[in-house]
Amino acid sequence: MSKSIYTPTKQFSEHHYYPIAYEMPEDAELSGWGVGGYISAELYKLHSKERKGKGNPFYGRTHSPESRAKMGHQKRCKPIMINNIKYSSSKEASEKLGYSKAWVSNQLRTGVAQLI
Repeated sequence: MSKSIYTPTKQFSEHHYYPIAYEMPEDAELSGWGVGGYISAELYKLHSKERKGKGNPFYGRTHSPESRAKMGHQKRCKPIMINNIKYSSSKEASEKLGYSKAWVSNQLRTGVAQLI
């Protein structure tokens, strides 16, 4: 693998890295590696290629059932407020209010209820 983008050499910086203060060149992509600048399209493709398959740090691993459950719950359950009453999810609101989940969704869409 090539040298990490976190420790760019002077030669690397001159050809592939553009600080965020500069206007983005046409051949550059926004850096997704947290360095606060732009990288050349060539380097972007190189990093993309290096992260595929065995180059990916998560390659060959799987999430545990506990992690999957947490991720699923966070994605599905978003707290909402209807009539100044907080509910942990639209399902809970529909059960406690005695309305369908479609009704709760409609309240969110029309602005009567808000996501918290």
